[in-house]
Amino acid sequence: MFSDFTVKEKVLGLLSIFVTYVGPAILIAIGSYIHAVRQRATGFLMVLVGCLVLTIIEFIVFVGGFFYALGTWSTAVTVLPWASAIVTMIAALLARAAESRGSGRARPV
Repeated sequence: MFSDFTVKEKVLGLLSIFVTYVGPAILIAIGSYIHAVRQRATGFLMVLVGCLVLTIIEFIVFVGGFFYALGTWSTAVTVLPWASAIVTMIAALLARAAESRGSGRARPV
């Protein structure tokens, strides 16, 4: 099945998967840590950028009709990172709003 592909095509395929899904997911994970634990605005910015990248990719996939061509399991694999990115973005926005209101809690050291 995969023997038809050259090494160059395999490497490019893995690189595209990393750039498309793994890279933004790592950016979101590190940004979530910085935003939640360190309470820094740079963490919020990292979460925002990672979520926007995943959302734009998902929109392109949806508009391109790949859902219909790929089937159920490929659609699920494509939708899961996007759905978790949306949930993470909502949580980051709510945390940022609570922080800006001054929730009355002391900042951890």
